[in-house]
Amino acid sequence: MTAPASPSAHVEVRNLSITYGGRLIQQDLTFTVGRGEVFVIMGDSGCGKSLLMRHMIGLDPPAAGEVLYGGEPLWAAGEEQREQLKLRLGVLYQNGALFSSMTLEENVSLALVMHAGLTPAAAGDVARLKLALVGLSGFEGHYPSEISGGMRKRAGLARAMALDPEVLYFDEPSAGLDPLSSKRLDELILELRDSVGTTIVLVTHQLPSIFELGDHAVFLDADQKTMTALGRPEELKDSPDPKVRAFMSRGRQ
Repeated sequence: MTAPASPSAHVEVRNLSITYGGRLIQQDLTFTVGRGEVFVIMGDSGCGKSLLMRHMIGLDPPAAGEVLYGGEPLWAAGEEQREQLKLRLGVLYQNGALFSSMTLEENVSLALVMHAGLTPAAAGDVARLKLALVGLSGFEGHYPSEISGGMRKRAGLARAMALDPEVLYFDEPSAGLDPLSSKRLDELILELRDSVGTTIVLVTHQLPSIFELGDHAVFLDADQKTMTALGRPEELKDSPDPKVRAFMSRGRQ
């Protein structure tokens, strides 16, 4: 099953196979993420969603296949070129991955000093702007332990946006959040997509987020060890695959 070619393709996954500890997790993954869209990677627990994301952001090499950004290969590239490509990506991990000993401003400033060559003062200016974009103006001097879980997710998003990435990855962004905080985060993701035009790849099993955010989605099947559905979330409710239909209709019967 392959995604149709598109002149606006931003991310391409081609014939990707994923292993973990010598065990095959997924194989023959091929799909395209359009520029400026929200693309959802979904499936039941244990299907390899987060592992796929790690391969797409350059953390784990695939057993086979390739990931391309604007036509540029990630894994066939040399190490220096791959590191440069990775700087065009931002990632919000499940727990926010903030440094507990640093303030929110310091967390966001770190990448700006290390990778953009800004002075600490200039990086602080940019960090305060990024924190304001996610609704955390006034919390720059707080430590992660001093704010709520939803605020930590937003701070993690500000840090992921620090270098103005072309593609933003979200790994289960609603994990651990109450329904209201989850909805607010979904709204923030859409606002950022619409205002900045960033391409977004979202790893999630949360139906409200899938239907609210997703332009297109791919379903990973843990038993068949490959993708079994690809398309718009609303269309996948009527997928010929009974497992996909069941996944997309949870709580809606």
